[in-house]
Order: sequence, then structure tokens, then C-alpha cells
Amino acid sequence: MAAETHDDVFRLKPKTAQSKADITDDTVRALLKEEAEERAARTEKLRAARLAREAEAPAPAPVKRRKPTVPRFRKVAG
Repeated sequence: MAAETHDDVFRLKPKTAQSKADITDDTVRALLKEEAEERAARTEKLRAARLAREAEAPAPAPVKRRKPTVPRFRKVAG
């Protein structure tokens, strides 16, 4: 009886077999997550640079608007 317990405790249990689709799915998800993190970091860096550049730039001069013209009617010859 001791031999049965000894065999059960130290027996290697087979790992569950993953299908090739599962392995591919896990790999693709990891790559997409990594790319998304890189993209977010790049976007944040560019946003900070743009905000710093805008803070240093002088405010744009106000745009002078022209007075709207009143349409003139032509006299019809006749």
C-alpha cells in the first residue's frame, strides 16, 4: 500500500495539451498588447512635446475681420 502512495505522489502528471490555435492566439495577444503599450508611450511622448512647444510659442495675433458688405442690386436696362 505504501508503494501505491509513493507512486501517486511522485508521478509526473501530463500537461494539458494546447492546440496550435491556442498557442498562436496567446502569442498574437501578447504581441498586440506590447504594440499597444509602445503606441501609448509614443503618443504620450509626442503629446508632451506638442504641449511644451505650444506653451513656449507666443499667442497668435487676433484675426481682423472685415465688415460684411451689403449686396448691391444691379439696375436692369430696359
